[in-house]
Amino acid sequence: MICICCKAGMKHCLNTLLCMWYCLVTSVAVADVPHHSVADENSVRLWESGVFGPQQNQTFLSSDVRAPVFMVHKFELDQTAPGSHIYLSFPVGGQLQSPVILSARDRSVVYIDPSWNGGGALDYQPYHSQNFLTFWTGKGHICWGTGGCILLNDHYPIFKNITSNHADFIGADNHEFQLTSDGTALINIFYKVNMSATAVGGPEDALIHNNAFQEIDIETGEPRFTWIASDHFTFDESFNEFADDPAIGGGWDWFHMNSIQKTPGGNYLISARHLCVLALISGEDGRVLWRLGGKHNDFLDLSGDGSATGFCFQHHARFVTDSWDEITLFDNRAMRSTAAAAAAAAGEQACSRALRLRLDLDAMTADLVHGWAHPLGVQAWAQGGVQALPGGGAMIGWGKVPSFTEFTAAGDTVLEVQLSPWDTAAGGRHGSSVYRVYKHDYKAYPPWGPSVAVKDGCVYVSWNGATEVDTWEVLRGSDPGNVTSQGVRVPRAGFETAIRIPQTEDLPVVQIAARDKDGNVLGHAGVVDARTGDKLSPNIQFRSLERTRLGPQ
Repeated sequence: MICICCKAGMKHCLNTLLCMWYCLVTSVAVADVPHHSVADENSVRLWESGVFGPQQNQTFLSSDVRAPVFMVHKFELDQTAPGSHIYLSFPVGGQLQSPVILSARDRSVVYIDPSWNGGGALDYQPYHSQNFLTFWTGKGHICWGTGGCILLNDHYPIFKNITSNHADFIGADNHEFQLTSDGTALINIFYKVNMSATAVGGPEDALIHNNAFQEIDIETGEPRFTWIASDHFTFDESFNEFADDPAIGGGWDWFHMNSIQKTPGGNYLISARHLCVLALISGEDGRVLWRLGGKHNDFLDLSGDGSATGFCFQHHARFVTDSWDEITLFDNRAMRSTAAAAAAAAGEQACSRALRLRLDLDAMTADLVHGWAHPLGVQAWAQGGVQALPGGGAMIGWGKVPSFTEFTAAGDTVLEVQLSPWDTAAGGRHGSSVYRVYKHDYKAYPPWGPSVAVKDGCVYVSWNGATEVDTWEVLRGSDPGNVTSQGVRVPRAGFETAIRIPQTEDLPVVQIAARDKDGNVLGHAGVVDARTGDKLSPNIQFRSLERTRLGPQ
């Protein structure tokens, strides 16, 4: 547990007694460590000096997960776009990488589960009239991964696990997992193959990191379409000079595909980082229909400064309008870790940014609609993503720069969050990176119940994954089979809420019930002894009557 008074470990905290007093004299205490505010100059100084480590995190009494503690530079709730939750993925406090879902209202953790050992490309996507939590899980390597892509319904069981069964491929990569309206999933694939690289100064049998993508039928798991990069692009289009790179396990990463999207016409928009190009791929025969950017650009740039075609080392390209004529992408403008995160040493032209471009596919022109730069002018040498929000704004993850921001259509910053000190970005192997960040409405009802712990006269309660908890209700009794409401309800206060429980000999056991904003009971924690903290019964699952009222199975 982290002390809420001084944000240090309890066993090292000089204010432990003060913290206990805080719990004892209030009916509800915030067990979560408050996020730092940039308005607190001392907090900023300690944060950036590394006092809290490369990534500050907190522990809890009622759960063994760890949660991040952020530096919040700006937050104007009434100016932010609709969406109840924020989705991202990163490892917290030495845990394995995990899907992380935050409340958009207070940035507290709602769901985190490092047992997945993944979470890449975390999103909330529709399939057959139902929305699913979708993400990658598997073994991560430097710059790529091998594994499968998961769909979870709103009770968290696995609905599908999608991967490739191609004999030459070794599973789905962690960059992309996109569902389509055709009942399929798009997965990205990295695999090694020996090929001639003499055209770029390499040997006849060079080890190549090649790329492919597959469109997989979600119901059957069978591929409907397979595309291989080296069949349609040439090595001399790469901006990554030929070299056998030991950092990626050997071989040359010439293409580095990192996003795929299917169009209504049955074609595919792809992003190839090391070619500095977006391309539309034919869904009939795989040929390249057009290139935006790169060495063989097909578009006339109308932006005036080359922004519409001069992006490079980009990520996360998406068509974002119903007319399919506007694209967002994250323009890294850097390939190597060469610049400090919070200073654009090479000038404004070196700063990473998110772009929104408009294409005229009849005239073959491209123009800049909007560009969003980080308020501090940062350079993200890898990763990064942009979500177009309702109203014309954007949610941006800044990749290896540990930050995410929300902008309005006018370009105003209404949310700016930092995950770890800026100096963790240069090397990129410590601290936190923020690849893609999404904001959506989200409702989920876990089949497991809330968790509780008792310490120093307080009951600590949390419910990992439950989105609809509004208040916690205290029930007490003389034995586990005889507990009744005490008329005490306290608001959910972050991931874990602490509730003062007065000691009474005639009511030695306690149970906590979770209620939604309408007062419906969502679930119960197990009964515990308020004196010793001993658990007297297991967590109680949803009652069937309540479950049918709450939502679909």
